[in-house]
Amino acid sequence: MKPLLWHEVAPRDGLQNETKILQLEDKLALLQHLAAARPSSIEVTSFVRGDRVPQLADAAELCQRLTQQDWYQQARGNGMRFTGLVANQRGLDRLLQSGLDSITVLVSATESHSQANVGMSRQAAKRVVAALIQQAKSAGLQVRAYVSMAFVCPFEGAVAPEPVLELMAEFDAQGADVILPADTLGAAHPERVRALLQSAHKLIQIKKLGMHMHNTHGRALQNCQIGWQLGVQHFDAAAAGTGGCPFAPGAAGNLDSSSLLEWAVGCNADLRVDRAALNQAADLLRQKLA
Repeated sequence: MKPLLWHEVAPRDGLQNETKILQLEDKLALLQHLAAARPSSIEVTSFVRGDRVPQLADAAELCQRLTQQDWYQQARGNGMRFTGLVANQRGLDRLLQSGLDSITVLVSATESHSQANVGMSRQAAKRVVAALIQQAKSAGLQVRAYVSMAFVCPFEGAVAPEPVLELMAEFDAQGADVILPADTLGAAHPERVRALLQSAHKLIQIKKLGMHMHNTHGRALQNCQIGWQLGVQHFDAAAAGTGGCPFAPGAAGNLDSSSLLEWAVGCNADLRVDRAALNQAADLLRQKLA
């Protein structure tokens, strides 16, 4: 059986667009449940300005508490990775002090979303992220690199594949470990997904490709199925289907982790997960965000 590598994004991507802000103790409880569910990796938080993403303003304190937990050390010892998103040098400096072992970086495929999301042009963002990847690799961190708005942009409409593939190839050249096109609006059609992944595979080893599919229009699993058939093994999902981008109007929830795992069982994927622990995480989110 082929292993499916589930990257759990609820603590970061899942919470950043919610109107309610979870208390630090609730975030720790969420992370403990998720770690018990045994994903390959968990996206813990984002090291960005607290005034822009107040839901994640406690990143430093959260990581300080997290890395003191016995269950965190056990999960790390079993090979689970814990990731934080960074957008600039200050964010990377903060992450390097946090105890996390992986970084998430992103560049938007469109100029308009890049300006809205990180306040930089695409070219400036590419230069910043290239430097972040190189420093992270030198520090021994794993890198997950995303192309945001890889299919449809709320400001510019349908996105041509060329800028997406260019960014993915650059991420590969800089040494990123996992490279993912992000269907940030959940608007990608399966034929577009297939064409992009087939083109990307000509440039990048399939084992390095991943998928970040939102489920706004109910096509996330159909799109993941295409990736799985082509050999993709890295898939993002969020407990309780939480999430969305606060700087992309119309970006609804991520693919629900439970749905991803149910689908994976039907695909005969190699999975060693604890569904009860995942259900506890989802229940906590539904209770606290209601």
